[in-house]
Amino acid sequence: MTLKLNIFYLCKRHPNQDEDEQEEVCLIDTLIEEHVEGIMKEEMEKTYEEFEENELEEKVEKANEIASINHSMQWKKKEKHLLLTNDEEQRRKNHPSSISSHCQMI
Repeated sequence: MTLKLNIFYLCKRHPNQDEDEQEEVCLIDTLIEEHVEGIMKEEMEKTYEEFEENELEEKVEKANEIASINHSMQWKKKEKHLLLTNDEEQRRKNHPSSISSHCQMI
């Protein structure tokens, strides 16, 4: 492939013509980039808002579940009677009023 270049034609051309063409191309690129970025930003904002709404609904549901669990589960103290040792048992038989019942709070 052979490329012929007319040097005289290039010299006759206006020197700013290339710069003007480059500037036009840059402007077109800039407009396209801004438009695409705007569309992408709008879509991202929409998606983020939907995500936040879903996340908020899930958090509310979890909070309601936890609240309903806590209402049904009421914590009460449980008393567990401890066994007496042999010595304490003998003392109890001999003197029932001297040894009070042993309880442990859990």
